[in-house]
Amino acid sequence: MLHTVNTRWKLLTFMVALVGYVILPMNSLQFLVLFVLLMGGFLIADVPLKYVLIRALVIIPLLVMIVLFIPFSADGTWSMAFRTIGRGVCSILTLLLLVSTTPFPAVLRELRRMHVPAVILQVLAFIYRYFFVLIDEIEHMQLAIKARGAGSSNRRLIRGFSRMLGMLIIRSFERSERVFQAMRLRGYTVEEPGE
Repeated sequence: MLHTVNTRWKLLTFMVALVGYVILPMNSLQFLVLFVLLMGGFLIADVPLKYVLIRALVIIPLLVMIVLFIPFSADGTWSMAFRTIGRGVCSILTLLLLVSTTPFPAVLRELRRMHVPAVILQVLAFIYRYFFVLIDEIEHMQLAIKARGAGSSNRRLIRGFSRMLGMLIIRSFERSERVFQAMRLRGYTVEEPGE
């Protein structure tokens, strides 16, 4: 059912939800209700929960690591940290629900109709396009590390991971330079909305 809802309504609902998560003072029970509602949305949309959990678990540990510094700041408390984690988890799940039920090109088209600047749309389009290229590159590098036996001990695994991360940054930079040069040679310019 959620797949057929108009993209504009989904985007507006997403934006209102994010603003609500940030502005409204919420307690643990309200976050729990929101979590259950979002999980219900995934069930209605027939999105596998395994898909949702895998994607959420990529981002949530990073969020938790950042939020753990809040209690140690000048006026931070543990309750503030837990509220921030609740807001972050709800935001991530809301975003996953949006992208799971709406094709990304449809989101970009709707954002263009809403007069979002063309530069922002181009950046989003490039992130979407090259994210999958980056994932493919990571998979190839992981396979190469396993083939060389880098995972035989914890020390070797950490060393292999750090080398992989360094090579990934270098390869990403080189690829972005090649793409940029190819685009310039083809006369690429950022289109203004309405052109």
